[in-house]
Amino acid sequence: ARAAMENEKAGGHGERPGAIALIEAAAWDLRAKAQGLPLWRSIAEYYGTKDASPSIAVYASCGHFRDDKALADEVGKARDAGYITVKIKADGTDDDFPRIEATGGRVAVDLNGALKSERWLERVAQFGLAWIEEPAPPLDYELLTRYAELSPAAIATGENLFSCDDARNLLRYGGLRKERDFVQIDPLLAY
Repeated sequence: ARAAMENEKAGGHGERPGAIALIEAAAWDLRAKAQGLPLWRSIAEYYGTKDASPSIAVYASCGHFRDDKALADEVGKARDAGYITVKIKADGTDDDFPRIEATGGRVAVDLNGALKSERWLERVAQFGLAWIEEPAPPLDYELLTRYAELSPAAIATGENLFSCDDARNLLRYGGLRKERDFVQIDPLLAY
């Protein structure tokens, strides 16, 4: 990955993350296989992480915009498969509330950077969401800060960042609450 990034121009980090990420993911996988280790342990040893564990919290991502019966069925199948938390798509309008109710359990919502109204954050509090993902566009730190101030639920963000610079700026200026919110970097975008 370092060789592929050589001579990268400042601000050019959005041009090649997908290709670099795939190469980097393959290299980590090959490293772990050569060591005869599970990938998580190989990475933990490389970075000197002493308390790494093979256990990690996961969630099902489903609930794209369909009618509520299809949504309930899809979420039900995810729960039957053992998922405790399920993430569904939402559009930041009152139409989300029946969809959230249809899930019948712990749910997170993904707004894809398109929350329509701050009032929605107040109204959604009744559902005890696991998190609200990407309420603001990826680099609009001022708006993200505002939403974090208003949100009763954890904010999850960062999946559309391309570089260490982007991640650093998110942490500096995004207004995330250290005790509640979290960054979800997409490894295939963030090389």
